[in-house]
Amino acid sequence: MITRVVNSILLTALLAAVPTFAHAQTSLTIGQDARAMAMGGAGIGAGISGLANPAVLARGRDIRFQTPRVGLRAGGAIGNIGNLSDTADFFNKSGTALEDQVSFLARTYATQSSTFGLNLGTAFQVGSLEIGASGVASGKLNPNATLQNWANAGGIGLIPNGAGAEVSGVGVYTLPSVGLGIQLPAVRMGLGKSAPVVKMAVGARVKLLNAVYSRYEATVFSNGEFTSGPGSELGGESNLSRTGIATDIGVTGSTKLLGADWSAGFVTQNFVKPDLTFRDQNNVLIDPLVQTTTVGVAMRKSGLTLAGDIADFFGRQDMRLGAEQRFGPLALRAGYSSSRGSTYGVGLFGLDVAFGKGQPLELVKSIRF
Repeated sequence: MITRVVNSILLTALLAAVPTFAHAQTSLTIGQDARAMAMGGAGIGAGISGLANPAVLARGRDIRFQTPRVGLRAGGAIGNIGNLSDTADFFNKSGTALEDQVSFLARTYATQSSTFGLNLGTAFQVGSLEIGASGVASGKLNPNATLQNWANAGGIGLIPNGAGAEVSGVGVYTLPSVGLGIQLPAVRMGLGKSAPVVKMAVGARVKLLNAVYSRYEATVFSNGEFTSGPGSELGGESNLSRTGIATDIGVTGSTKLLGADWSAGFVTQNFVKPDLTFRDQNNVLIDPLVQTTTVGVAMRKSGLTLAGDIADFFGRQDMRLGAEQRFGPLALRAGYSSSRGSTYGVGLFGLDVAFGKGQPLELVKSIRF
């Protein structure tokens, strides 16, 4: 009984994930790769990624092909490191019956809602011109109160009547995106050869966007039967989709001062913003495309990077502070975000990991050649 019920819920989750994640291929969020996330989300002033600020592309002088860029996110019950550790220990045991395995998963991961996400993608850059495919998909697995109460009480006995779960997801992908950065003439800030020289660049990125939304639900009844299928707002379809064109714009500046390298950045993501909205089952608006303006400054010296950003500058103003110290291929990172709290992370040979109490676990692996 438990095996059948939980399998139906897991199958429902997979069915919902397929139409969403099949279309999603790389992150579109500003500065939120694992490196920036470990630094409190700061990265615009530091010019961490041209994906965040297209003006960074002006630094390009050669040909680059980047693939793959992979990101995984998990929060809630799925993102709980203790749950993941317990699950690994449980499944390392031999001789555990399938019924017990399924029951363990239900007790562990139905205690609260979970969030998850997947990023994949590639980019090809010739000098300051970049052509790429990018996107992000995120979802939520939400057990209802009956199932959560059963799981939090230890998951004893059969799953009760009316227990159920729903999984929803939204993905945005661009195929293709075209970005260009332009280096402006350097300006000397003062008289004499010792006056600092400021180098400026501007950039823009045009994105052909596609958005996909899906939601599936499953409910268990006392007679052993269950129902599952797409949400009513989908009108019998497996997903809903929208298309549109968006544009990002950005500016960067850099100079040498007091023996250190200083830089600043400004970017408005989705400066031109199409309507890619959906309505959920409660007629609540879902808008996967957010227009934000972020400004930031950074300082680099002897392998140390200090960065500070103000995200959503014309809105809620999330303050982000971060630091990174490099020791050859090893990078240690820490930061603070006024919306998420403290963050930490490490990077080694291109594998970056970020974590923090107020944010999901983030793993990103980038390979450039």
